[in-house]
Amino acid sequence: MTWTVKDKNTVTGDGAYPYSIEANYSCTNTKGTVRANDEAVLTLTNMGGITVEQVEVYVRSNKTGGAGQFTVSINGRNEATKSGSLKDWAGAYDNTNYHAVKLLSKTYANANELEITLVGTANSLYIEKYVITWSPAQPHTVTLMNGIDTYATVSETDGGDGILLPNMDDYECWYFVGWSTWEFWAIHSMPTVYKANTVYYPASDETLWAMYVYHNPTEQTLVTDLVSGDYLYVNTDASIALAGVPDENGRMGYLTADPTNEMQYYTVDMVTDTTAYITHTSSQTPIGYSDGLKMVAKKSLWKIYHDETQTLFYMEHNGKKYVLWLNVWDTGTGDTYAGLQVTNNLTSPMALMIPNSSPEEPTFTCHPESGYGIQFVPDEKRADYILQIGNYRLMIKDGKKMMQL
Repeated sequence: MTWTVKDKNTVTGDGAYPYSIEANYSCTNTKGTVRANDEAVLTLTNMGGITVEQVEVYVRSNKTGGAGQFTVSINGRNEATKSGSLKDWAGAYDNTNYHAVKLLSKTYANANELEITLVGTANSLYIEKYVITWSPAQPHTVTLMNGIDTYATVSETDGGDGILLPNMDDYECWYFVGWSTWEFWAIHSMPTVYKANTVYYPASDETLWAMYVYHNPTEQTLVTDLVSGDYLYVNTDASIALAGVPDENGRMGYLTADPTNEMQYYTVDMVTDTTAYITHTSSQTPIGYSDGLKMVAKKSLWKIYHDETQTLFYMEHNGKKYVLWLNVWDTGTGDTYAGLQVTNNLTSPMALMIPNSSPEEPTFTCHPESGYGIQFVPDEKRADYILQIGNYRLMIKDGKKMMQL
């Protein structure tokens, strides 16, 4: 592949190169001109794990001078440098013809990023183009693990194509986050994660583990005695909560219930035991309804159905009851939204949840089947090595690492 300098910020590609590659070029002077203390940098990324066999830069000089230092880094590691003048590299200075300067002495496999830098030490060198000789990566296979089970084994069609990562279903109170390159039972800070529906480029045959985060809104405090205050309005069956304010279409949004998210906080001002006003707490926007049965930003008196932990807001219009529901289905578009839903039955999973401004540490795992609180416990007598780390015990058996809480 050939990258020819067009101007001080642009190169154009020619020849064969990986379809996903991205090229960035910059020169502190004009085009490819590098004087003393000037710098020109070509950076190639998303190369798909190719094998780089040779790197050449075509340069000329002034009539009697022109020197600098080339540096080549691959995957962020400095792999080659070449210092000197064009006379050293080509046998003579030449201000007319461009000469190929070879920068690598061996091949490099699994290259995903290549950076070529020239820093000038004497006036002046002029870069025409960069020529990289390469060969495609070998196809790799990725094993996708879901807990202790193999979910799928996926191979690239051609080396460097990558694989599309699938989405996974949630598991009880564990919510799927993405894919991890290492396996763990319980940690409290999220490691590097590769999202579903993105392309992953393996550098070798690899294993990825489905990663989950624990979330159980039913463990949060639900209101049993109605008093004025700030709350989340939640559907405990669907684990979702009202969010934001009414839009121009008379609809509202909903999110996964999160007692730490202020966008889900609403101030409920009790008027009687069975009526109240609702205000979005952070924006102080009133939450109300119009005669057109749409949600609007105005002060409206809501009726309340309440039974133990059940709390449902509703209004009446022309003898019918309309509840403030979180996942109303639009039959025309198939979309869902929060808004008014006609019903004859006020019994529901709706509730008010108390906010939590001091959330507990999140818990991430690759083994949701092990449960929460009681983690996978191996037989200590069979472990080859045991290491105590605070409240955790790391056990190693047959090269496999297991964490006990």
